[in-house]
Amino acid sequence: PPQSTATVSVTVIDVNENPYFAPNPKIIRQEEGLHAGTMLTTFTAQDPDRYMQQNIRYTKLSDPANWLKIDPVNGQITTIAVLDRESPNVKNNIYNAT
Repeated sequence: PPQSTATVSVTVIDVNENPYFAPNPKIIRQEEGLHAGTMLTTFTAQDPDRYMQQNIRYTKLSDPANWLKIDPVNGQITTIAVLDRESPNVKNNIYNAT
């Protein structure tokens, strides 16, 4: 049978993938009564676009009791108030912040 060939060019466009956190959620166990200024953890985002020059910035979305601060450059989380297990913002011994 007769045959023919054709060339197809496909242009692949880069899409900026969102950074992600692993693990998510990150669980931290601390005793109540920690003083303000105590470093709790560093929560570091991973960027799937490893080969691109990009900066990741960190910010709080939710902190109901306003107990935490996050360093916008390195993701280090520290307390800005004393943690209190009896707070109405603690449910089943868990305080959630985003």
